[in-house]
Amino acid sequence: PGETSGGKFKQDKWRMAVVGGAPEGGFVVGKAAAGETLAITNVRASAAKDDLIGRGFRSCDGKETMTFQVPAGKLIYVGHVTFAESGASLHANYHQDIELAQKYMEAVYPGIKGRVEPWNYELIPAAASCAEDSYTPGTTYTPRTSQSHNPSPSYRPSR
Repeated sequence: PGETSGGKFKQDKWRMAVVGGAPEGGFVVGKAAAGETLAITNVRASAAKDDLIGRGFRSCDGKETMTFQVPAGKLIYVGHVTFAESGASLHANYHQDIELAQKYMEAVYPGIKGRVEPWNYELIPAAASCAEDSYTPGTTYTPRTSQSHNPSPSYRPSR
């Protein structure tokens, strides 16, 4: 969690949202408190699920990142983020595919059929300095395998 102030996202150093582990079926699903402002601040692509070493993406020194407000009582889809390797780091690309997200969620959570709705995000520069320690508890670790970027074997969308 954090706040947007002066056109930048500032992460709350005392209240960090953490998603640890690989995206399941290509998606990260989480629960958040209504009214929070969230952003992707740290991602690390590693060779294996339990590795902590790998290429990283960090929102700092004005690098834009996906930022959004959490609504009350809604099941939302914010967007897809794909990471491309760029030297020793990762570069984030943002896009949306609500139909794929709805199909995935309904396959994994059948009780939510028809409830997933698209939600807007903004690309906002991060206020954090890249000179600070690069590991924070807000890091999401993503194994670099084809499984982490593709739907799981139990979920195959028809296109």
